Amino acid sequence: MLKSSFLAIYISCLLRQWKQVTNSSINVDHCNTYYDISIRKHQFGSESIWRRTGPKNATVNRISFVYSHDSKIGDTAGKEEVIGAINFFFMSMKQRAENPIGPLLLDHIHEKADKLYRYFMESYKSDELAAEKITRAVNKHFSGGPNMIWNDHLNHWLVDYDIIRILRKHMGYSSWSEVQMKEKQLCYKGFTTKNELPPWDIQKESY
Repeated sequence: MLKSSFLAIYISCLLRQWKQVTNSSINVDHCNTYYDISIRKHQFGSESIWRRTGPKNATVNRISFVYSHDSKIGDTAGKEEVIGAINFFFMSMKQRAENPIGPLLLDHIHEKADKLYRYFMESYKSDELAAEKITRAVNKHFSGGPNMIWNDHLNHWLVDYDIIRILRKHMGYSSWSEVQMKEKQLCYKGFTTKNELPPWDIQKESY
């Protein structure tokens, strides 16, 4: 149910209010980078295709974001900001009495995903009951908190298209020749000069 189009607005609104109260250093702009991805079929695999499951051959979907910080504050402070952003995300998913996520998300689903909205109406008969169900479901899904893994490589989960999209859109590169060796090794586990890089103009796989 949670898509980037909803999260970008929802998290940014909450975070702006939170910063006014706490003077948090979390960069609100990262909310604009929320992006729906489909994960790689094989982790670190040479074959850059989506993982698909079930009788409908559906992709396995996740949410990604890119966090930028001022390098002058140092890597440690930047890492703390990333941790803060992730913890805030999980906190915003918690069930609460005031302004719960369910009604807001249901309104978004009504506008953007009519088929899913009709499913909720058939199942719960009213917006109020459907919204309560959504609130409980989201709370339960995120109740365990985040599991953070550091010093990973982008091709653990991302296909080549999404790796290049990040390099191009968020780091300002226009070709592989501009990307430093260290950064290529962060993109691809075990990368050396002997490895062949994917086409810079690679197209997104068709659903």
